[in-house]
Amino acid sequence: ELTNVQVVTGMSQESVENLATGYNNLAQEMGVTTLEVAKGSLEWLRQGKTAEQASELVKSSMVLSKLGNLDAAQSTEYLTSMMNGFKLEADDSMDVISKIVSLDNAFATSSSEISSALQRSSVSAQQAGVTFEELASMITVVSDVSRRAPESIGEAFKTIFSRYQDILAGGVDDEGQGINNVGKALERVGINIRDAEGG
Repeated sequence: ELTNVQVVTGMSQESVENLATGYNNLAQEMGVTTLEVAKGSLEWLRQGKTAEQASELVKSSMVLSKLGNLDAAQSTEYLTSMMNGFKLEADDSMDVISKIVSLDNAFATSSSEISSALQRSSVSAQQAGVTFEELASMITVVSDVSRRAPESIGEAFKTIFSRYQDILAGGVDDEGQGINNVGKALERVGINIRDAEGG
């Protein structure tokens, strides 16, 4: 794996050896193998992250892996989609994990379920102006109450946010009706989906 890291990053042999020492220390701290850390780091490096960012992100994904009872590759995939979906930085990653774990501890859902639903809905939520914290909370409550599959919950939120964007854009539905009429109908019963500026 270290050879792959060297190929991907173009680091010198000495830099890779220093990185390996850091991987070993992190592996001992997290209770995993150095190989797991190196593989996780390689995934982040392939995404164009710096060695420093990759170290922060691999630590976060290892924490999610342990607390969410996930394999390292799956936790990296979940964290990648959340970070990219909400345009977060590497130093935000541990805060993201902390919030997910807090929700896991307070409700009848798991870090794995929350992460899976977030993976499917992060991009559309961010485009609709919904924050990470808001989406994670909404997903948690729905999961806690309904006990539906996280994939279904994530896809439902993705559809809701996409539909909301269509309403704001004045699109049409499958039958050719103006979707904006949905917004007007909701306003008649006291639900305003637009702010004062129409957004």
